[in-house]
Amino acid sequence: MDITEHDYNKSWDKWGDMIRYSPAPRHRRRIALRLMRAYSPPSGAMHDIGCGNGLFLNQVRQVFPALKLHGSDISDNVIQQNADHFPDMEFSTLDLCVEHEVLPQYDIITCMEVLEHVPNLHLAMNNISAMLRPGGILILSVPSGPVRPIDKMMGHVQHFRNASPFCCADLKIRKQYRWGFPFFNLYKWAINLRPEAMNAAFAETQYSSWQKLVGSFVFVLFYFNANFGGEQLFAVLQKDKSAVR
Repeated sequence: MDITEHDYNKSWDKWGDMIRYSPAPRHRRRIALRLMRAYSPPSGAMHDIGCGNGLFLNQVRQVFPALKLHGSDISDNVIQQNADHFPDMEFSTLDLCVEHEVLPQYDIITCMEVLEHVPNLHLAMNNISAMLRPGGILILSVPSGPVRPIDKMMGHVQHFRNASPFCCADLKIRKQYRWGFPFFNLYKWAINLRPEAMNAAFAETQYSSWQKLVGSFVFVLFYFNANFGGEQLFAVLQKDKSAVR
């Protein structure tokens, strides 16, 4: 199943609380910030591909105030909302599976939970590489477990066991690990026992107090996940410093 741009426009009207309160997105943002502290420059230009509602960029701004921030998404609705909410940042629509003659370049790019959706990974990675300056850093997160029913409902077309599919002539792996054992793995298994009900209750709804409480409990539990054997892949790649573009 491919989720179209139109579907994303509709979905982002429902996903706001899920992105803010669900434990998995919260930990992805936490880990991405930790990787940025370790690998990214303190200043320069950053691009968050698949920025959604801009929540992660808003967190980045607080930690890296000297970075110039840009966000992109395939949903033009959410991009317009972000432009209104964050006038000090730049936003644009972007389809990674379309060839682009010229793309602006950045010192660091983050791309979380995007590449499992793209039908043409080779073209998507070529576009991402073209947007990185020589020596620039790319931080990725993608699912690494089996493609389960709830993943298909969210538009996933593939998952990744390691970061080698993201390498191209100019991009080399600096770090990779599979986070999430055992509790994230159990969580993924549990929510797929009744995928349609769980999607309706926690993905496409405004969260009630008890849903926020459940999310907070699981969020704390996820701190005990290991950086091996998990169903969430994190990777840091760097563009060759001698690359022409």
